[in-house]
Amino acid sequence: FNTKTSALADGIHTLKARAIDPAGNASVLGESAKVSVDTKTDKPAGLKLVNDTGRLATDGVTNSSAIIITGIAEAGATVSVFLGRTVLGSAQADSSGAFSIDISSGVVEGSHTLFASALDLAGNASANSDSLAIRIDRTAPNAPTIEAIQEDTGTVGDFLTKATKINVSGKAEPDAQVTL
Repeated sequence: FNTKTSALADGIHTLKARAIDPAGNASVLGESAKVSVDTKTDKPAGLKLVNDTGRLATDGVTNSSAIIITGIAEAGATVSVFLGRTVLGSAQADSSGAFSIDISSGVVEGSHTLFASALDLAGNASANSDSLAIRIDRTAPNAPTIEAIQEDTGTVGDFLTKATKINVSGKAEPDAQVTL
């Protein structure tokens, strides 16, 4: 037989079938079948760079060679991380919805804006996640150069001072933290 149900809402439904012959005789209800209707999936959330080595634990900056992105999606969904239209890696979300995707081979040094999308077990595609900005910097900066000291009490530029606390200025890679 082949028949169609009325529209079913998302969720689990129990279906039972009964046959009625041309004379009007009805069978007993047949074995029940549980059907799960799933028409949508949420976008992946909470994208995070696992090995964030920047000054802040969540600044999206790393010098690591292992670039791993984690987040949450619908349990069992296949999640893909994208750079533009290029898929950098995919993985299946576990039973709690957590996923971890290694994208190391798909990104080079520099700044990147990533997003993820999911395809659930029913075949529903999610909207794109919120973006995740990361910066990969595996190159050590050039050594800073000291150009001047404040409180230079000798001839300016001779670096001779009687001060015990000295403000030092010079040149270094932008955003680099310089220590003495």
